[in-house]
Amino acid sequence: MRISPHAFHLLGQDIMNRRPKRDSMVATLEDQRDFRAMFGPCPLICSVVWEIIDKPPKGLPKHLLWALMFLKLYETNSTLAAMAKTTRPTFRKWSWLFVEAIALQESRVVSFVVLCIICCIKTCICSL
Repeated sequence: MRISPHAFHLLGQDIMNRRPKRDSMVATLEDQRDFRAMFGPCPLICSVVWEIIDKPPKGLPKHLLWALMFLKLYETNSTLAAMAKTTRPTFRKWSWLFVEAIALQESRVVSFVVLCIICCIKTCICSL
């Protein structure tokens, strides 16, 4: 199942308790900066990572964002679960399943992310 960068952006907005701007398919620079501050990569990279990892059965795109949020923020499970609007055991289960799925693709994911970061720095924007 393919998930668009825009869908990841909307999921991220929901986790951050933000309302998406009506009829806007393009995120503002502030939206993109906030997304990266919360999850690490931009929505485009999230979409690519979603495509190349071996997803756990019943895994959802929000679970990938939970894992990225865990890796980026490294907060307690209680805090992160509250941010994700779920329980600690559920957050821990899904975030670690996706962290492991990403780790298994380390050579592919890390090298691609480095290239994307270089691209983003050169263009100063990671477009949706």
